[in-house]
Amino acid sequence: MKKILEQGRNDPDYAKVKSILDMYIKGVGDGLVWANAELLGGHRQQLYCSPKDLGLNADNYHQLLESFLPTLTQMVHWPYGTLKWKSVEDMPVGAVLLTALIHTFPCPQEKEAPK
Repeated sequence: MKKILEQGRNDPDYAKVKSILDMYIKGVGDGLVWANAELLGGHRQQLYCSPKDLGLNADNYHQLLESFLPTLTQMVHWPYGTLKWKSVEDMPVGAVLLTALIHTFPCPQEKEAPK
């Protein structure tokens, strides 16, 4: 993941690479938005709870990925059960973006009704 982001900046055709990378990241992010909307519509716990006035776009996602990578590198427990990667570089972009969204925009914990 980190290599992909760095490779883009170092590429002589950076604008072209960035355009393709942004399109891919936006597609992944939009898929997560739709998944979240489906969960909300079914009255189920959302994956993440971004502010209602924040329109997520390719620039937000790109910035979120870059700013979250140092934190992700230090994380010991992955939120994906038994799925493990050898390093952050081995993680797919979707897994990194989802983890960044979950940790950046956590949902409030629902309080259980007294029994």
